[in-house]
This record gives sequence, C-alpha cells and structure tokens, in this order.
Amino acid sequence: MAIDYNALRRFQEMWGPVMDALPSILEITARQADADRALKLTKLDHEKALKEVDAVYIEADKRLVEVNKELDSVKAAKEQLHTDIQRARDAHAEETKKAINAQQEALLAVNNKLIASTAKLNSVEAEYAAKVAAAEKAAADRISALEADVKELEKRKAAAEKALATLRDKLG
Repeated sequence: MAIDYNALRRFQEMWGPVMDALPSILEITARQADADRALKLTKLDHEKALKEVDAVYIEADKRLVEVNKELDSVKAAKEQLHTDIQRARDAHAEETKKAINAQQEALLAVNNKLIASTAKLNSVEAEYAAKVAAAEKAAADRISALEADVKELEKRKAAAEKALATLRDKLG
C-alpha cells in the first residue's frame, strides 16, 4: 500500500494544531475540574460561614433583646428616679415656702411688738418729757416763790435791822 504523503500532510496540517492543543486542553480540563472542586469547597465554606453568621445574628438578636430589656428597665428606673427627684424638689420647695412664711410671720410679729414697744416708749418718753417740763416749771415756780420769799425776808431783815438800828440809837 502506498502512503499518500500529501494526504498525510493535509491531515497533519489540519489536525496537527488540534493535536498540539490537546495537552493544553487536557490541562485546562484538569484545571477546570480543580476549579470546580475548589468552587464546591468554597461554596461549602460559604454556606458554613453563612450558617455561622446566621447563628451569630441569632445570638446577637437574643443579646439585643436582653439589652433592650435592660435599657427599658434602666429607662423606667431613670423615669422613676426623675419623678422621685421632682417630688422631693416640690416637697422641699413647699417646706421651704412654709418655713419662709413662718419666719416672715414671726418677723412680722416681732416687728409689730417692736412698733408697739416703740410707740409705748415714745408715749413714755412724751409722758416723761411732760413730767420733766412740769417738774421744771414747778421747780422754776417754786424757785421764783422762794426767791420772792427770800426778797421778802431780806426786806424784813433790812426793816428789822433798820428797826434794831433805830432801837439801838434810841437805847443808846
């Protein structure tokens, strides 16, 4: 049998590049299989990670519910404390107002007593001044009367001395 070299050449020219590409295709196919396996492993890891994230979210939701409950209780306690503080402030303000009113009333009573005492003192001073004036007038009148008596007595003395001198002159 004779070999047709031209047919072989055409066969080689046509199928030679395909044959040369076969090892690359096999290698690419192997790499594709490796990539598929890696992708499957990555998908499994991804699913596992998603499950872990879901578990973490569930745990976080539970904690968030607990924290919200604690925050609600703290908020309620804060509001209660605020209410208690406001009540205490109101009570303190009321007590302070009552104490101030009581002290103002006591001060008013003391002022009234002071005004009454001052009025009484002024009355006593006026009475004292009137009595002193009356006593001074009486003393001045008495002094005037005594001075008049003294003048009268001096006149009498002078008259008596004159009479005594006249009597001495007569008696010799």
